[in-house]
Amino acid sequence: MPFDIQVFETLNQLIIPHAPFVNARQAVLEALDEADHYADKSILPLIGPSRAGKTRLLEYILNAYGSEPRCLIRTSLPRSERKKAMLMKILEALGDPMWDCGTDDKMQIRLIGLLRDLGIKYLIADEFQHCVSTRGAINYAVADLFKVLLDEAQVTIIAAGLERTADVLSSNEQLEGRCLPAVHLPRFDWNDPESRAEFMGVVGAFGSGLGSIKMPAFDDEDACFRWWVASGGLIGYVHKIFRKLLTHLQRNNKMKATLNDFHEAHAAAVYYRGPRVFPFDSKFDLKDKVTGLPIAARIGERRDIDAEPSDKPRRKAGKTGEA
Repeated sequence: MPFDIQVFETLNQLIIPHAPFVNARQAVLEALDEADHYADKSILPLIGPSRAGKTRLLEYILNAYGSEPRCLIRTSLPRSERKKAMLMKILEALGDPMWDCGTDDKMQIRLIGLLRDLGIKYLIADEFQHCVSTRGAINYAVADLFKVLLDEAQVTIIAAGLERTADVLSSNEQLEGRCLPAVHLPRFDWNDPESRAEFMGVVGAFGSGLGSIKMPAFDDEDACFRWWVASGGLIGYVHKIFRKLLTHLQRNNKMKATLNDFHEAHAAAVYYRGPRVFPFDSKFDLKDKVTGLPIAARIGERRDIDAEPSDKPRRKAGKTGEA
């Protein structure tokens, strides 16, 4: 059977309603609905590692609230320690032609006025961990900015980001007082039976959603262990592997995927900083948990280069008088 290009759109629109996703979606929708009933606005932290599904959830929320013009905006916060950078980013998202003009105070006053005038009720602030520097320093002025937006602009805020997002919210006691309990989209844990079962359901749902593709059955623990090692338990990496698989199937003009096709797709889709493992290789030992688990756990893991020990020897200080 020749390749059906429609399968790209099928994968692009596919949402897997696993338990953490459903719980997070419900919490976000409740927070937004409550904004219509109370003057006291809240901030909801949406926290999880990269590729855990936060972006897909935010896309769902944007679609759900997209019928009311401009009531919701989403912006990704810049990696900057300056409050002004945050102000510029939000003003730009609002369409302010002078988004880069003025002092911090003038820009903040203009931002509050724009939010009110445009009737913005909800603000999704993505990449919230950027309010913390790579050295771990918290930008207290930025934390205070979001407290002001809650009070004066009367917007409900969804603060989405990595684990460091919680540090920003805890840095301002008034902001923390407005926080709802954090919603987590975690990495699936193979060693936890409940999490493992959820992950197996995710893999099965991808197979069902792409039912027009004939592929090996991934319906038992051994088969799903291949997927866990390949993705590190992060649903975004499962999606990446399927994306690369479809690219290869289109290139070969076929709708049937073998285990070797998944092996090639994984090898082309997942970046490793250290040792690599190839779980879709027919020679992969499914019983060898010792080798696969630690390598898989490092997929998508944050690593600060500045904090890592250097292999280069330190230069000794020269004697007095040396150039």
